[in-house]
Amino acid sequence: MTQILSLDTTTAECSDPVTTRLPGLVAMEMEKFASVVADTNHHVLLLGEWGAGKDYLAKMIHSKMNRGSFVVVDCVSIPENLFASTLFGHMRGAFTGAIERQIGLAQLANDGTLFLNEIGEVPIQHQGTYLRLIEERTYRIVGGHEECHLKARIIAATNIDTKKAIAEGRFRRDLYDRLDQITFRIPPLRERRDEILDLINHFSKVENLPKPFSGEALEVMENYHWPGNIRELSNVIKKVGIDLLLHPSGELRIQPYRVKKYLERRGEENWNPPKQEYPGDTLPTFLEVSERAAKDLVREALKRTNGNVSGATRLIGMSSKTLRKYMS
Repeated sequence: MTQILSLDTTTAECSDPVTTRLPGLVAMEMEKFASVVADTNHHVLLLGEWGAGKDYLAKMIHSKMNRGSFVVVDCVSIPENLFASTLFGHMRGAFTGAIERQIGLAQLANDGTLFLNEIGEVPIQHQGTYLRLIEERTYRIVGGHEECHLKARIIAATNIDTKKAIAEGRFRRDLYDRLDQITFRIPPLRERRDEILDLINHFSKVENLPKPFSGEALEVMENYHWPGNIRELSNVIKKVGIDLLLHPSGELRIQPYRVKKYLERRGEENWNPPKQEYPGDTLPTFLEVSERAAKDLVREALKRTNGNVSGATRLIGMSSKTLRKYMS
């Protein structure tokens, strides 16, 4: 088992960093990336919006390294007056209130992983401290005199537009250059709509939902903008599961109203039904559009029936011969 330590823990919490594998092409690319970089000692910079899966990928890289602790530095929540003490630790009597020695997160990581989560949120006046830690791999305990060596591998993550932040003077260029040894950008969920259904099925199984979503409810979720990305999708399905327990009904499938009440609170700007665009001066024929629509329908029917042809034919009212025609 691997230790996971975060800023708000007082003792080591033992847990498997990656308890479940996500479905989809992006998740496959993340796992391939993790397998490759795990065997190197380079710093890794993960880019992506809130909830896109940066912490998931960081834990996956660490689990494939198979060494040491996974220690999270939550750069957003560290109070400025406790910044150095939290990161490097302090000696007894180092400052008022330091009644005993505290081990810092850098030391807790030992020879494992120090995950600098949302490093883009670090105030500019503190970024030099991270730069020295990364560049020289040494630090000094607050109130101490000896230099300590950082043994851990550094993985950093941020949701900011790094180029824009550098241009605006909010993020140090030299810090970015030190972190940017190996970079992976995780696309937001709205850029991978073809994975939404697989993710819904995955989280529905994780939450053990007692009934499937209706086609209309799935359409609602497919057309939503998901500003909170995978984390938001997971939370919505969790809330729907609780809602089913609190407000049971005779519905055979989960209806849109159970989903919408957890989405519409974020505003209409997050609804973004996909539109078909036809570049150039020509348009496809009606037959071509119909063929594509039929293939999409068959593919979706097979998804919902786990590849069962008989079940798919019953679901969409199509003969097995016709269905097989559009399976290619």
